Amino acid sequence: MNRSILRFNILGVCCLLFGLPLIGRAQQDTVYTAADQMPYFPGCDQWDNQSQEKRACSNESLVSFIGNYLEYPDQARSEGIEGTVYVSFVIDAGGKVCHPSVLRDIGGACGSAALEVLEKMPPWQPALHRGQAVAVRLNLPIQFAFGANQDEQSGTYRIHWGMLKGNQISRIQLLQHETTPLQVRDAFGNDIPISELLFTYEKNRSYQDAKSNGKLTPAMQKVLRRARKGGVFSIVATIQKDGEFVYVERSLEIIE
Repeated sequence: MNRSILRFNILGVCCLLFGLPLIGRAQQDTVYTAADQMPYFPGCDQWDNQSQEKRACSNESLVSFIGNYLEYPDQARSEGIEGTVYVSFVIDAGGKVCHPSVLRDIGGACGSAALEVLEKMPPWQPALHRGQAVAVRLNLPIQFAFGANQDEQSGTYRIHWGMLKGNQISRIQLLQHETTPLQVRDAFGNDIPISELLFTYEKNRSYQDAKSNGKLTPAMQKVLRRARKGGVFSIVATIQKDGEFVYVERSLEIIE
């Protein structure tokens, strides 16, 4: 395996970003971004549907698949390009992966590499809504970073932001934190300096982002204020550990 790294958060299903139905004609033509039962990556039939065990298995299987098939492009390596590519795709009512696209690229052929992984995916267990198999659009951040232990390191750090808890939040609660500093802490509660801070907001394939050297800026507050019900607000904090960059992520679903 090469040294490309996949990172995403768990937000109901793999930080596969949620919202409301996108297209509203006949049932078979509707593409949802939320359903009663979201899709499962294959290989987890031993667990019951809607169980925590099956969702965890699906997440882990997806991580393993992308880790095995994601290729770090030579161009990105030679140019020292690291960062997160955001991709979007549909799991149709038959479980097939279709309509892949890049929402945000970082250059160096990383977007193409991410799409190639989507094209190699096997059929999923499709989503169910009101007892029927339906098509669901999923969005996924795929992070390219040097260092084979990036994924293990990032799991030992957490983003703390005021009194925010969990992965769901109202717009009012989010706006109450627009002047509150963020911290990254290790497993012992120690504050870790942030080298770079990225805010992203996405809803219905509309995407905005802003970044800084670790402090909140007017541009980042502007992204925050765009948050509306059905969107997802994400934070990516970059820290340094033993001379390598480590990316710590947190995503918040806006529920009202």
